[in-house]
Amino acid sequence: MKVLIVDNEQLAIDNLASLLREHFPDCEIIESDTPSKAVDMFFNERPDVTFLDIEMPGINGVELAKIFLGKSVIVFVTGHKGFAIEAFNLGATDYLLKPFEHNRFADSVVRINDSLSNGVPGQELSSIKHALDSICQHISKAAHKIVPIKEVGKIRVISIEDIVYLSGSGNYVEIFLKNGQMILHREKMSTMEDKLNEQEFIRIHRSSIVRFSAISELTTSKRGDYTVKLKNGAELPVSRQFKAEILSHFR
Repeated sequence: MKVLIVDNEQLAIDNLASLLREHFPDCEIIESDTPSKAVDMFFNERPDVTFLDIEMPGINGVELAKIFLGKSVIVFVTGHKGFAIEAFNLGATDYLLKPFEHNRFADSVVRINDSLSNGVPGQELSSIKHALDSICQHISKAAHKIVPIKEVGKIRVISIEDIVYLSGSGNYVEIFLKNGQMILHREKMSTMEDKLNEQEFIRIHRSSIVRFSAISELTTSKRGDYTVKLKNGAELPVSRQFKAEILSHFR
């Protein structure tokens, strides 16, 4: 059996790994203290069971579970009581509240074995997904939102707070990140715009959306055309349609 542990605290990973080895001596344990890296690890390793902390920087455990659900037995591990524990009293998903005792972990082992043996019925899987959606609405914050991007053989996850600007054409969007990387994402610009915080991003063109804090200056030509210069050196034209809106931000 292969087990993935995702937690931003190494001590929590070590404690859980120790308990797992007691109950599953032959299990292979893989771990990640970075949620975004855990996505690649998950699709590369295909774990049978995944333990997820809920509150983590960048991407929370519920958002990860929405990606992993149906492909692995999910067990939540958290130090917070306020995340609707009763919603996870479902066959394929357990919920461990830190600090948990050995007998509580033993109960979870029983649930894990049952899920591995019986799988997840379709109706129950639908109920779990609905619970995850509801809880995710309560714990997700703008800075923690993510964009799942489908690539060959995997789903890549990026944090919206890492986006500098977007350039779109048709059904594709080029996403430019703070680290200088560009990612091609198959989605319409209007759909991406709905995912962005309008207080942090501004549309300057039919095909361009920029993070306002990434702008270094706004220049104008003799013809009255405006250009946005970004701190990373990129220059993007401002269309007449959006000129008034961006000028209002500089007044």
